[in-house]
Amino acid sequence: MKLLQQQLIATKKELSESLEHQHEAKLRAIKLDEEKTKYAKDLKEIEEFTLEFQGKANGKIVEMEKKYENVVVSKTVTHISNAMKVSLKVRVRFL
Repeated sequence: MKLLQQQLIATKKELSESLEHQHEAKLRAIKLDEEKTKYAKDLKEIEEFTLEFQGKANGKIVEMEKKYENVVVSKTVTHISNAMKVSLKVRVRFL
């Protein structure tokens, strides 16, 4: 009888420890889920910021390319205009 009581006490202690470990595991799982939710929110904010930044950068690139094209066209027109003036001056001299 005494042996059964000792086994019963040991089993109750083991059950109590198991329940305590189970409770701790549940608390850790809840904490990890909260962290996961926070990290998912942070990641979404970073992705939105990145897309916004990328859009602005692409717009700036397009703007700079247009300015560059305008400068190239302007320089080409000036160069052609100067060449035509020189050509006309040469022709006028020979006439």
